[in-house]
Amino acid sequence: MAGRRPRSAAHGWIAAVACLSVSLSLPLTPGPSHAAAASRPRTTLAALAFSSARVGFAVGQVCGALGRCAGLVLRTRDGGAHWRVRTLPTHALTGIDPLGATRIWVWGPSGLWRTTDGGARWSRSAWPSWQSGDGPQFEIVSFASSADGWLAEGGVGCAMQGCGTYLFTSSDGGATWRPVATDVPRGPGGPHVPHNLPWADYGSAVDLGDARGLLFASDPVGTALRTGNGGRMWSQRAMFLNGYAAAFTAGGDGWAVGETCTSGCRRIDRRRYAVDATTDGGVVWRRTRDWVPASPGGGDGLPTELAPELAGAGVWAAIAYRDPPTRCAQGCGAGARAIVPLGDPTRPTPLPAGWVGVAVAALSPCVTWAVVNTPNGDRLARTTDGGRSWRLVWPV
Repeated sequence: MAGRRPRSAAHGWIAAVACLSVSLSLPLTPGPSHAAAASRPRTTLAALAFSSARVGFAVGQVCGALGRCAGLVLRTRDGGAHWRVRTLPTHALTGIDPLGATRIWVWGPSGLWRTTDGGARWSRSAWPSWQSGDGPQFEIVSFASSADGWLAEGGVGCAMQGCGTYLFTSSDGGATWRPVATDVPRGPGGPHVPHNLPWADYGSAVDLGDARGLLFASDPVGTALRTGNGGRMWSQRAMFLNGYAAAFTAGGDGWAVGETCTSGCRRIDRRRYAVDATTDGGVVWRRTRDWVPASPGGGDGLPTELAPELAGAGVWAAIAYRDPPTRCAQGCGAGARAIVPLGDPTRPTPLPAGWVGVAVAALSPCVTWAVVNTPNGDRLARTTDGGRSWRLVWPV
């Protein structure tokens, strides 16, 4: 699939005006009452993804009154108007990777599950965990086809430099996994895995097929790594960004956001963060005219997540911001406080009071979905006006 040209800041502004013109009547739906929320099972949501404008999935955990918990999978086939609930015999699910409308992978620290019929039936895949304890701190699963995929397991051998990572590959749809690379120093008797990744914190990855793939390490120079032989060897690209977040598409487009670095890292313009992009699978990265705005409310913000749009070439950013010091003496809560398209020159609108963004799935310059934590628990929310207003959609 050919790469797409990243959307310009001007395009983002035009799209924002178009969104605003068609959504002035969008109401902000209030959350359910505390009494109603107390009668429901306790639900947490962690991730969501759409394979088309109509088909989407969200995952998390649901716990009953007796404390018994199960993995939770939500599915919509009508653009989010209705969501069907399915539980899996596992604990919290934390990630999801759809490959079209019927083949989906979901996972958490206790297992990896897959479906080939759109979520009607699920089977548990082999889980290549070599570690003990509480499980990995994060996992990245990316499939390029129904057979070929990657899995990155983190939280291994934590030290002051960060947590080590194992990278696995599968050629049978996740039934079995083979280790291909690690950044964990091998000790006596340790697993024999090529030690060819830099010691870093990896937050984004994509399997592009044909033994090609990309990893992004959030570090002071925003390192992007590319492989053409299934992970046995890697080439590094220092992007001169104090990298905070990155996102990739299955076609090889990618974006990374951070502070500009030369002799030192600094945000040249306090209102925005720089964005680098690739359209050729990570061979060439260029500084774009796009940018991630600083947070609203007069505070300082950090981009925490990027989400490419399904339609077009745009990207949305989730921003966690810190209030001015006088309003943040006891520390500021983690999580996104604003979710906006890149390159919008208007001041980004914060999420409603008490909301914290957990995950983002972008569809177009106007429409995106988010998991939000509210005073009444985790909810699915949607915007149709470029992030200026949000409506709670599930549960109703």
